[in-house]
Amino acid sequence: VSSGAVEMADRFAHVDGSTLSCNEDGSDLPDVVEAMLPLCAHWYDLGLALRIKPSSLDTIKATEHDPRKQLNSLMSAWLSKQYNYNKFGNPSWRLLCQAVHSPVGGNNPALAEKIAYNHLAVTPGPSKPPTAAPQDLPELKELQNLEIDDWFGLGLQLGLREDQLKIIRKDFPQNTKAQRREMFSCWLNNTSTPSYKILIDALIKEGDSVIADELQKKN
Repeated sequence: VSSGAVEMADRFAHVDGSTLSCNEDGSDLPDVVEAMLPLCAHWYDLGLALRIKPSSLDTIKATEHDPRKQLNSLMSAWLSKQYNYNKFGNPSWRLLCQAVHSPVGGNNPALAEKIAYNHLAVTPGPSKPPTAAPQDLPELKELQNLEIDDWFGLGLQLGLREDQLKIIRKDFPQNTKAQRREMFSCWLNNTSTPSYKILIDALIKEGDSVIADELQKKN
């Protein structure tokens, strides 16, 4: 086992390592797909990090053409253990964090840490848990309904990269609501401390003072 693999395993030793499933009775698929939405455009690389065979990934790519459906098929294959789980271990939040953090897969340490925080093991390992999430953490179900005039500009104000936003615009053409939802999802999952204060400040800078005032009154 490489030193990098050992280091990665130690990094997420405090994360829940219990087996996830794709059974009809209590499937973990919806939760896993929701957590992976920020990596929708990079599902193929994520699949490689999860040890899914390239041939299986190519089949998904040829069969499904919508990024979200491709991600859904990928996570379903992973939860169904369509890889060498005897060698690499059963599907778990811990393994998923490792793949998301890996340069080969998601290459997204911030998202990996957020998933880790949300799925701590009952008995934490020697590694220190990530810093606690802020009390005023916004929820996607609320943010996706905000009537933002320029979601792209707001995304830039929130610190998202222009290339990330362009991918969202390309993946969901002619669908402003979906684009807005993906932008907020990306912000929530790729930022270590998203908060209403940061969002309100960004809205004011973008000229959406009315929405900023409404959020200020609610929160």
